[in-house]
Amino acid sequence: DDDTDNDGTPDCNDLCPSDPLKTAAGGCGCGVVDTDTDGDGTLDCNDNCPNDPAKTEPGICGCGVPEYIWKQLGADIDGEAADDY
Repeated sequence: DDDTDNDGTPDCNDLCPSDPLKTAAGGCGCGVVDTDTDGDGTLDCNDNCPNDPAKTEPGICGCGVPEYIWKQLGADIDGEAADDY
């Protein structure tokens, strides 16, 4: 049997025959490592803030900055002269 990626699993049993690190797609698919860099429970391939354990989406403030800071500052994001948070 052929083993295209030389991972020790024959291609006929390998769901990722071109990925030597996987034999099944996992959460991120073949060719992408299933890593959770920030340990927040969301794989980096699905995490838009892979280095921020408190966020998976940047929100208004961006990754690495808590959203509550806007509320503390009384931020008027939309220019309607009223706090948005």
